[in-house]
Amino acid sequence: MQNDPENDETAFHSFKVGFEDSLKADPKAEKEIQKYIDYTMYKDWRVLSNGDSLLPVFSQPVVKKRDNLRESIIVFELPKGVAPDTLVYYDQFQPEKKNIIILSGK
Repeated sequence: MQNDPENDETAFHSFKVGFEDSLKADPKAEKEIQKYIDYTMYKDWRVLSNGDSLLPVFSQPVVKKRDNLRESIIVFELPKGVAPDTLVYYDQFQPEKKNIIILSGK
C-alpha cells in the first residue's frame, strides 16, 4: 500500500499482531482458527487516536513460522501527523474480554 501523491493528508500505520497457542486443537478447530486469522480477525481490531476509533483498512496474514504461532499485519489509515494512541482487540470468542495495548506514553 502506498499513499496517493495527490492526497498527502493521510498516512498508513501498520502493526504485526500474533497469537501463540499452547494447546493443540483438533484439525477441524485448527482450520477454523486459521480461517478466522486470515479473513476475520482484522475486524476485531481498533486503533484509538485523539478520541477517534478507527478500523483497519488492510490485513495480511504472515506465513506460519511455527504451528502454534499465528500472525497478521494490520494497517490503519490516519490523518498525516497524527499518531495512534492505543490498539484495542475485541475478542469475539470471549466477548467480555478485550486487550488494550497502549502505544503512546502521553
